[in-house]
Amino acid sequence: MGYSELNSTSLVIMALIILFYIVAITVSTLVYRKYRYIGHLWLVMSFTIFLLGYLSRPVLLIFPNFDVFLIWTMGNIFLMAGILGVILVSLISQYDRLPFRSHFISALVGIIIGLLASRSNVTITNDANGINAKYSPIVSIFSLLLLLLFITYIFRPLIIKLRSDPSIIKKPHVILLIIAYTLNVLWVVLTVFTRYQFIREIRPLIFVTVVLLWSLSLLSNPLSLAFTTTKVQTVIVANKFGLPLVSVDMETGEEMDTTLLVGLLSAVKTSMESVVGDVSLKSIIFHDSLLFFMQGKHAILIFVLNGNISSNLELIGRYYILEFEEKYRSDLTKEDDTVYPDVFNPEIENIKQIMHEVYI
Repeated sequence: MGYSELNSTSLVIMALIILFYIVAITVSTLVYRKYRYIGHLWLVMSFTIFLLGYLSRPVLLIFPNFDVFLIWTMGNIFLMAGILGVILVSLISQYDRLPFRSHFISALVGIIIGLLASRSNVTITNDANGINAKYSPIVSIFSLLLLLLFITYIFRPLIIKLRSDPSIIKKPHVILLIIAYTLNVLWVVLTVFTRYQFIREIRPLIFVTVVLLWSLSLLSNPLSLAFTTTKVQTVIVANKFGLPLVSVDMETGEEMDTTLLVGLLSAVKTSMESVVGDVSLKSIIFHDSLLFFMQGKHAILIFVLNGNISSNLELIGRYYILEFEEKYRSDLTKEDDTVYPDVFNPEIENIKQIMHEVYI
């Protein structure tokens, strides 16, 4: 990594990078506030850490008398921590938990941070071309390993989804991800050319563009990273009167007659809410199946499944019910309980498509 004497072009690039980070953090925060998914929150924190790492550059400009090694080291530590956060986000999205390998990756980042904190592993030069840093072979090897893991784990969800359904490559959020990840590979490759001033200046812009495109992809489709291994048997959408609007058997892909089931669920939910007050009923056990409720303002989504609810499945449910209510707002806000099922027929295919996209 390097830092050169700033001219007007460099100042514009620096301002643009900071602006891109702020936009990415803001967008990711809005996505998290809407869907309340832990993976989105981690992305917000990771992007914020990336910004803090980059701010070491203007700090060196504003306060040239500061300890250059200290500021430089802090910038690198923030970068490593941000990369770790993104890898963990990817693991959570794929496994709905942090698998054992996350401990290995965390330990690797800890080792790199420890090495970076030692002046014997980092040589910083300050000459006519500005500030530049050279790292010991051990730092370079461990950093390269981390960057390879970084690329692997952010690419894996996209590759799995494309192999499952190649047609999604035409979707806007997938196009954004492909561009972002390609730029991320370029950012890693350019690491070996940082002896050139132009490369040192352009790499941070490439990286923040990756972050920005990633955040925009999530805004377009918050399920971009999410997977679930929990198989849903039945998906039911009912209105506020407890009448079924959509019902799909996920094993056959056919519509189901769930009038009696939804009526029972409505009665159970009503009786439970009378006991627990304002606490919303989220799930119950019914005939050896788990019934999970995702309550919207005008409708309720019900997953019938074997197994436990995952945070990824909650994200899928929250995403769908919000989209469903927005699409059929006029039909859902009627004061009477009249239902015209044909209006909701397109949702059968929509549900099947969404669930297919997130199954592994």
